[in-house]
Amino acid sequence: MSDATTTPEFELLEDGRIVNNRRGKQTLLATYDQDTGHIEYESKEISAKHGQRISVLIGTIGDGRQVSERKIKEISIKGEKRDVVKPNTPPAPKRNKLLGEDDPVWNAWELKYKPQQFYARFGVLVDNEGEPRRATVKRMIPVIRDDRNTADDNNLEKIQQGAKTWSTGAINYEMQVVTLDNQLIGSRKCSLVFTKDEIVGENTITDGDDDL
Repeated sequence: MSDATTTPEFELLEDGRIVNNRRGKQTLLATYDQDTGHIEYESKEISAKHGQRISVLIGTIGDGRQVSERKIKEISIKGEKRDVVKPNTPPAPKRNKLLGEDDPVWNAWELKYKPQQFYARFGVLVDNEGEPRRATVKRMIPVIRDDRNTADDNNLEKIQQGAKTWSTGAINYEMQVVTLDNQLIGSRKCSLVFTKDEIVGENTITDGDDDL
């Protein structure tokens, strides 16, 4: 059997290098130190594009169904500064399993206390001074609607929740398009990061402290 069918696409080598095996070529993506839990990506683009896949690689063994003892405690980008965590930094909140890396509470904590790690994780664009770049954006988000005080529960307005999904419950959500100013721009979406395709019209991306 040829190597092309036996070599995994993403591989963690014994020396801690994480590589991508494709078409007979091996490309270095990151380096992982199991003792410290630190992973250093070769570039921010690699972190944003392959970060989730690599997290699974590190966190599992065998066929990917068994949990490993390996942990990721710090993320950084090669050649870029790393976070200096202060002694009084509160512990990270427990991440919602359903939301994963899109958990807004967890996102807010990481952005405040480990900004460089947050930028690396979501490919946040920064200016020459390392400050995040921002823009006005649009995104469709779920908005909670409470109709419990409606006089006639039998005549509640139908709320569209999906392409073919409607509901007439007293407490519901509906999808609404919202416009938000001064938001972070990156290559991966989360509750606090928007991508270039979400930027409103011809609105330009500004440097860290500039007003739109």
